[in-house]
Amino acid sequence: MASECDFKSFIALDIAECIATGREFLTKQVKHQGAVLYIAGEGHGGIGARIKAMKKHHSTPAGAPVFFLRKQINLRSSATDIQDLIQAVDDIQATHDIQFELVVIDTLARAFGGGNENNSEDMGAFIHNAGRIQRMLNCAMMVLHHSGKDATKGLRGHSSLLGAVDTQLELLKIDATPNPSSPIAGSGILTISKQKDGQDGLRIGFEMVKVEINPSQLGISEAQISLAVRPSDEAIKQEMQAHAVERKGKPRKLQENQQTALNAIHKALEKHGRMTNVRDERHKTVSISEWRDEFVLLKGDSTSIYKDWDRGKKAMFAKELVGYHKTDLADYCWVIYLEDAKDEPFVSPF
Repeated sequence: MASECDFKSFIALDIAECIATGREFLTKQVKHQGAVLYIAGEGHGGIGARIKAMKKHHSTPAGAPVFFLRKQINLRSSATDIQDLIQAVDDIQATHDIQFELVVIDTLARAFGGGNENNSEDMGAFIHNAGRIQRMLNCAMMVLHHSGKDATKGLRGHSSLLGAVDTQLELLKIDATPNPSSPIAGSGILTISKQKDGQDGLRIGFEMVKVEINPSQLGISEAQISLAVRPSDEAIKQEMQAHAVERKGKPRKLQENQQTALNAIHKALEKHGRMTNVRDERHKTVSISEWRDEFVLLKGDSTSIYKDWDRGKKAMFAKELVGYHKTDLADYCWVIYLEDAKDEPFVSPF
């Protein structure tokens, strides 16, 4: 999930190449190498340059099994488009004798066939058909999607989408003053904000490297600059510095879900808190499920209760008001207190 114009397609292409070649993705090992189907419904005009830049920067071997479908298809309501996609996949597999490990849909909006993302039936139809493709190929599926106008509220559209995914990656672009002479075009942070069977909250920094492309490779007269991804902790450092400055500002009130999440962890600590050694520090902690249960109790009946919880929880991590650590045996959450309470920028009744 990402806002618009924020490197999401570059990151998706990099993941696709890593799966196909076995190269590490931002220092993380690839466990299941195999072919990738990339459905490029968005950015047709620039994807060729992006592919060339990625291959040049990472010295991608010839024949890496990433197959691109440069076409906008309707996976929500068009039986014809879905059948054509199935036939195209069958043809690729028959010709190349491969097993797909990943399908990328770039983006949900372009594969939604003009439906209403906030409508449960429309979103349900897309989820059903995407799942059908995934089951047919017996592989992972990654759907690129945008956040809403308020990025802190998470995915745009109906809450059933968040419920249907096993893993959610959030991309944050770090705003910086452009420097034409710098080899770096920008940076960002990729956060695992939901992980069904693993640790969430993990944050990975990256930067975008400028890559000059031979014009003859694109059929143009002048050289073109595109971008490629490489790991970097600079974005995380910049964000931490920004938070440090922000904490010196005036107190401000949290949004409703954020305040409820903060209240909930205090309630959970009152009921279930236990002293725990975490990373050589001692904290009073609760499990994330104990925190969530208190959030549900405080929030009351709501059709979007788990989406509200996800938003509130992520805001607590992002604002560094709640700490989180997970081991193979348990997970731990605790409240982060500033050394000087006078500098606390968040209003809380506790």
